[in-house]
Amino acid sequence: MLNHAPSPSRTPITCSQSFADYAPGNRKLFAVQSGVPVREALEYAASLLDTSLSNAHEVAQEEGDNKAWITVYLLESALAVVNAAIGGLRDEERDQ
Repeated sequence: MLNHAPSPSRTPITCSQSFADYAPGNRKLFAVQSGVPVREALEYAASLLDTSLSNAHEVAQEEGDNKAWITVYLLESALAVVNAAIGGLRDEERDQ
């Protein structure tokens, strides 16, 4: 009979992801660094989305433009997905 010891838990980390085109040829100006704990990266993303959502709400209420309200909806959706992922990671960390 084999005795399987639990594998040591590993904290998921980010991979490098560049963004912000600045020149022809798809050259990027900025990058998310590899090696950042995923939960911390998601918490930062949630903060960025929350700030964007607040600004989008303000614009949508001032202008009443349907495109602005679509942006609000999309940001709310993205923020909900990120917050759900953060919650799942917290639950997994707590259960270990």
